[in-house]
Amino acid sequence: MRKNILLLLVSSVISLGIVVLGLRLFAPGIGIWGWFSGNPAGVDYVGYSGGASGPSYYDFLIEPDANTESRGFLADALIERSRADGSKGFVYDSATWIRGMPFASGRYGENLWHYDALGFRNAYVPNTADVVCIGDSMTWGTHADDDATWPAQLGEKLSAKKHDVEVYSMALGGWGAVQYAYLTDLAVRFKPKVIIVALYIGNDIYESYRIVSENTDGRYKHLLPASAEAIDGTAAEPARGLDPKSLELSWEADVGGVKYGFMPALALQTNDTDTFPQIRIGLEVVENCILEICESARSHDAIPLFTILPTKEFVYLEELKKAQTELPEEYLKLMKYEAANTLRLRNFIEHEAKGVYVDVATSLQKEAATRAVYPAKADGHPSPIGYSVIAQTLSETVETLVDLEADDNLITNASFEEWLDGKPSEWELLGEDINFDRTLEGAKGNYGLLLRAGPSGKFVTIQQNLSQPDTVAGKTVRLSARIKCAEKQKAALSLQWTENGEKKVRVRRNSGYGMWETLIIESVIPAKSKLGSMSVRVGIRPETQNEVIVDDLRLEVIGN
Repeated sequence: MRKNILLLLVSSVISLGIVVLGLRLFAPGIGIWGWFSGNPAGVDYVGYSGGASGPSYYDFLIEPDANTESRGFLADALIERSRADGSKGFVYDSATWIRGMPFASGRYGENLWHYDALGFRNAYVPNTADVVCIGDSMTWGTHADDDATWPAQLGEKLSAKKHDVEVYSMALGGWGAVQYAYLTDLAVRFKPKVIIVALYIGNDIYESYRIVSENTDGRYKHLLPASAEAIDGTAAEPARGLDPKSLELSWEADVGGVKYGFMPALALQTNDTDTFPQIRIGLEVVENCILEICESARSHDAIPLFTILPTKEFVYLEELKKAQTELPEEYLKLMKYEAANTLRLRNFIEHEAKGVYVDVATSLQKEAATRAVYPAKADGHPSPIGYSVIAQTLSETVETLVDLEADDNLITNASFEEWLDGKPSEWELLGEDINFDRTLEGAKGNYGLLLRAGPSGKFVTIQQNLSQPDTVAGKTVRLSARIKCAEKQKAALSLQWTENGEKKVRVRRNSGYGMWETLIIESVIPAKSKLGSMSVRVGIRPETQNEVIVDDLRLEVIGN
């Protein structure tokens, strides 16, 4: 009996050791090795060495912050919300006021969110990251699922050019430039090539002032400008004159036949440098934070990149002017101060701090003419479509900074963003009475290809022929696409090739009913094959009464 128990224990230990070794070798991103190496999960991958002297933000992985003192209106609201919905997703933190709880998950409105081992909104904690994104709720991704935030979409767009570009998000609602500077010192441990800091002009100036002026341990006192001492002690007091009740003040206007809600009074209070000395001080605090961010990033060979996210009011200003809408006084004043503060910070970033600046406000304004880049309700956070615009605009600069050459493994990729002569670039359209169009209803709010079966009864197909099929001989290829079709088994993804004169076809059909799904085909191409041709096809059956939308189609080599 004892012998059997001993054998069972020994075999269990061996099995556990094999599992841990396998995870360490083949799935390091999940961070489980930290539990066995003596460090908390995932922390060893960002340079944490254990002991009592670790950075404050990571202390909670050893001993939770017991300080439950109020950290302000917004922080308290987030804590109460997380308690009410049962997610317990937010806790107080001595350095950042508030942070995410590791491994927490929940629902905000219609959107699900999940935190990794460090309490950030990512699938896992990576060993290293090519790009780290830092920001507040605009970067966290209010109104978006985990894969539709702008950092997540940026990762997808960059990976479309080069396989597996790692983008890591470090963001939370209620943070400001002070937290961004603090997080930059932690972000560099991922050894990123680029650190993106997304300032939100709507409230970051005020939030930055508040944490510096109200923090009792004095850790951020050095960020206060000398001018603060001359303003009747204001810098040492809570923000006087800024009324949280202004959250309730909204104004509606018609935009393209839809009633949109705006809150100009709130954003005006957090930008008005004439009325509130706190905002004047806050601007200088933000500038000091920008200097610290640039210094920290450059000292670790990372490029500091900044963008200033605009208010919803600014994005829709031109559309409201076109409609000759009479704007309230608060709206007009906000536009004046927002433009001035944005220009000041942009000039400081580019000329004083020597950082890289990317303008996303102009892109959002342009797309607002035809796309719902923000929800209609009175809320200043973008929609998934708006996040897609931000990601696309940033990706165009980030690509050049991290030197993303075309991936040798990537054979073809189609996001259907580019069209030429009325059809998707590089694609051939097959079938009689073919009915197709570019749609704004892509899987992540970007463009997709819409196909409809015509009355002729012929299969409707798009096709792309590969120019050098012999290059994949002896390799494993993967074809994948996001597809949405209301009828089961009516849409098909296919990979076709001619092998030694014989036609080969691999097909996958949709299984869902009106839901986005990813279809994947993997096939080994024999090494000794002489390939005459290879093509990628997406089609829809002629008897289908509904349409199919295709997005993010790619063919890549995944192994030899």
